[in-house]
Order: sequence, then C-alpha cells, then structure tokens
Amino acid sequence: LLVLLAPASGAVLCILFGRGQASAWVATAALFLSWSAALLVFARVSQGQTVSENLFVWLRVGGSEFPCGVLVDGLTAIVLVAATTLAFAIQLFSVGTRKRDGSGARFFALVCLASTAVTLLLIANNFGLLYGGWVLLGLCGHFLTTWGRQRPAAEIQASDGLGESRTTSPEGGAFGFWVVDRAGDLALLICVLMLVTATGTLEYAGLQTADSTSWTQLAGLLLLTAVFCRTAQFPFHIWLSNATRAPASTNALVHFGFMSIASVYILVRAGALLELSPSLRWILIGAGLFTAIFSGLVALGERDLKKVLAFSSSSQLGLIL
Repeated sequence: LLVLLAPASGAVLCILFGRGQASAWVATAALFLSWSAALLVFARVSQGQTVSENLFVWLRVGGSEFPCGVLVDGLTAIVLVAATTLAFAIQLFSVGTRKRDGSGARFFALVCLASTAVTLLLIANNFGLLYGGWVLLGLCGHFLTTWGRQRPAAEIQASDGLGESRTTSPEGGAFGFWVVDRAGDLALLICVLMLVTATGTLEYAGLQTADSTSWTQLAGLLLLTAVFCRTAQFPFHIWLSNATRAPASTNALVHFGFMSIASVYILVRAGALLELSPSLRWILIGAGLFTAIFSGLVALGERDLKKVLAFSSSSQLGLIL
C-alpha cells in the first residue's frame, strides 16, 4: 500500500506545508518512495508472490455484497513499475522547469494526486475502485491542462523548454478535454452498472462466467468508447490539439503517460468482455488502425513541435490498442 499512500501523502503535504521549492522536493520524495515500493512489489511478484484480498465491504444490496480490495499480480507489478518510473522521472524534470516559472505547490500536489489515481486504478480488484481511479485521473488531467490559463505564452515556452510559438487557447483545450473526458467517464459508468447487472459482482473474475448477450456487448462498446475518449482516438481526438497549450511535462505525464497506461490496462483487465463479441475486437482494431494513419498524416502537416508530438503519440496509441 506504500505505492498508493506515498503520493497521496505527498499531495496533502504539498497543499498544507509546501511553499516554493519545498513543495517540489516533497513531491519528489513522495514519488521516489512510491517508485521504490513498486520495485519491491515487482521483485516479490517475480518470485511467485501475488496478492488478491478484499479489504472491506463498501455496499450491500439485498443479498449481494460488493467488497473493495487489491489485486497485485504479474500484470499489475509490471505496469506499476512503468507508471511510477514515469511519474518520478517527469517530477525530476518539473523541479527545474517550475523553478524558472515560479509555479507553486498546486502543480506538484496535482502530480502526486495523478500518481495516486493511476496507482489506485492499477491495484484495484474490481471495477468500482478502477472507476474511482479513472475519474480522479481525468480530473487531475483537466486541472493540469488548465495550468497555463493565466500564464503568458512566453512563460510557458520558457517553462517547458520548447521555443515554438503557440496561439491555441488553454480555455478551449481545457473545455474540449473536459467535455470528451466526461463523456468517456459516463460511458464507463454505464458499462460498470451493466456488468454488475449481468454478473452480479464488480470483481474482474465475474467476467469469466459472463455469457455473450446484447447486454454485455453494449457494455463492451461503452468500455471502448471510454478508452477512445481518453486516448484521443478518432473521432474523440478533437481536444488533443488545443490541449498542447499545457506545459510539456503535463502532456507527457497525463495525456500520453498515465492516461495511455490506464486505457491499455483496463482493456487487458476487461479482455474477457471483448472476447464475448468478435465485433468488439474488429471495432477496436479498425478505430486504432484508422487513428494511427489519420493522426500520423496530421502530424506530418503540423509545424508546431508540441502538436507534432501530440498527434504522433495518438497515432502510436492507435497501434498499441
């Protein structure tokens, strides 16, 4: 649990006691502890130790119980190491950039909170906790995207180290991201509710015994919609261009780091759901392939370096999916 508690504590400490560079080093220490704990988890899992435990029951409906717990297996351990390594590396980069532009504790608290969200999503043993981490990660992404709202473009250029000119509006990028991301959250929420109705449980294991029905097929389609919104797959890529107004470290950490990891992870965890309908697999393949080609061509026509990176990342995500 140190993997989860370290960044959560770092976020609280940054808000309560962080001032100037103090908050930067508090966040760095918290993410270092989380990264170290993830390496220990990976070492134990590689030796055959796995954890699957319900911690408490958070909801009882009739004769059904919905527990909350953790699941740490080989998949979780590998992705945890990747996520915490990314968070720690970008945090080290951000220490220097935020020192130049004078950003305060809120930025580093949001970085820690985003790391907490993705960790919660990864170690959850059920779709309820996974959804909580998913939504929290989206909110952190929105607030980090709007970080440059009151800052002149020259300051953002200095802070992210990229000297290209930008004329995009942070408000427009943030609003587009907010609308698309909330649509994805709603799709995933309906998907989870439909799965509970179909299987009677929130746990991933319930998918193994689910039957292929129109109910589960619609749930799978809603799951794909949520993933497409988060990974800027066509036609949900409309927020991507304007969101590049955010600092470079924010784009790397949230849009093309944590959100990509979370989206691919949820597809793997819900793989049994996609197996119930071949049409869902073809939709995933078709959307990913089209986005890979479309975003790649758009990237070739862009002159803004950050937009080139954004659309090329979306293209690569299409291939990954």
